[in-house]
Amino acid sequence: MAVFFILTAAVGWGMTGLFSRMLSEAGFSSFQVMAVRAVFSAVILGIGTAIFAPKKLRVRWRDLWMFFGTGICSIVLCNVCFFTAVTITTLSVASILMYTAPVFVMLLSALFFHERINARKLAALVLSLAGCAMVTGVLTGEQAVGTAGILLGVGSGVGYALYSIFGRVALEKYDPFTVTAYTFFIAALVALPLCRPLSVAALFAEHHEAILPAVLLAVVSTVLPYSLYTLGLQRTEPGKASVMASLEPVIASLVGIVVYREPLYWFSIVGAALVLLSVVLLNVPPRHRASPPAPEK
Repeated sequence: MAVFFILTAAVGWGMTGLFSRMLSEAGFSSFQVMAVRAVFSAVILGIGTAIFAPKKLRVRWRDLWMFFGTGICSIVLCNVCFFTAVTITTLSVASILMYTAPVFVMLLSALFFHERINARKLAALVLSLAGCAMVTGVLTGEQAVGTAGILLGVGSGVGYALYSIFGRVALEKYDPFTVTAYTFFIAALVALPLCRPLSVAALFAEHHEAILPAVLLAVVSTVLPYSLYTLGLQRTEPGKASVMASLEPVIASLVGIVVYREPLYWFSIVGAALVLLSVVLLNVPPRHRASPPAPEK
């Protein structure tokens, strides 16, 4: 079930561009989309948890650092770095730099959780990174990338990775839904002042139709995938989970092709196949050598 949860989460994340583009067309800036996503998700998680599982809202004050880690060091850092990187480089470059996250997850997991880095994981990691690079189109031409763009892109990858690390620590004490809820409570508190709240309210007042994509962005591409990923993280290693979540850009590419009639290139197909191959490689059970027959007495 862990694999199903993580791959389903990747599908939800892959649809982020569909709903965020609708908000952008209504006049929301990238930072405002980030804040709307965090605030709407926090409200939905807060109301839902309070109604159906109020006991899961209880956390110890001394454990709040875990949720500062998932909320600020991960969600806010990743989004701020990514959206800023997009403004000074290209979307494809920013995306592939963000998908360096599995590298950091594997290294940090080996350091903190003593997770083994074996040949199979390294092969899956290489396949995943190569596949993401092809799907995003970063290998199709020369692209000048400055130092600031690289640092911001890698910063978004570090932020992306830290959810798996802090989340794994928090799951040792708390339910997955508690972890997800407090992650977005804290992310919303930090993101709200960055987005000019009065301007956001004015945009919603002027464009009532923007409420639907905002809710869908929160439910389909945030609350459900983060909850499912956290459930999956409870049952698998962070390094494996992070590589499997690399299915996200493949789904995003498919959404662009189906909804926005974006062209389909051969390298995107090859890239998607490489990402899927990395997922298969991680989940095919290894062959065990047959034990030699016992010597006859």
